[in-house]
Amino acid sequence: MENVKKIGVFMDHTKAVLIRYENGAAGFLETVLSEYGGKDRYEGEGSDETRFTSDPYHMSNNEFKKHRIEENDLHDYYKRLASYLEGYDELLLFGPGEAKKQFKNFVEQQHAFKNKMMHVASSDKLTDNQLLEFVREYFKPKKNV
Repeated sequence: MENVKKIGVFMDHTKAVLIRYENGAAGFLETVLSEYGGKDRYEGEGSDETRFTSDPYHMSNNEFKKHRIEENDLHDYYKRLASYLEGYDELLLFGPGEAKKQFKNFVEQQHAFKNKMMHVASSDKLTDNQLLEFVREYFKPKKNV
C-alpha cells in the first residue's frame, strides 16, 4: 500500500496549491490559477448594461449573462485542476469556503476519479509552512494504541 500516490490540494475559487505527499514528506508541486471572479473593467471601456426600453434610465446590468460567464470560468478551472490530479490515488481537498466541496462533486461525475479516495477538510488561510504541515499530518500513518 506504500505505492499509493497522495496529494493535498489547498483551494478556494481563485487558486489551488498542489502539495505532493511522498515518503513522509510534503512538497509543493504547482499553483493552478482561476479566471473566476469576473473581468476587470478598465477606464474607457463601454458599459455592460442592456437597454430594454427607449428610456435610457431603465437599464439592466444583465446579471444572468455575468452569472453564466462566472459559471463557465469556474467549470474551466475545475476541469484544468482535475487534469493535474488524474495520476493520484488519494486526494485531500482542503481550504476555506465551499470550493473544495464543489470540486469534489465535480470530479465524482468523471470516470477517471471513480476509484480514487477523496477526503475533504476545512482549514483557514495558511502560510506555506502550515500548508506543508497540514498535508504531512493528515497523511502520516496513524499509530495503533
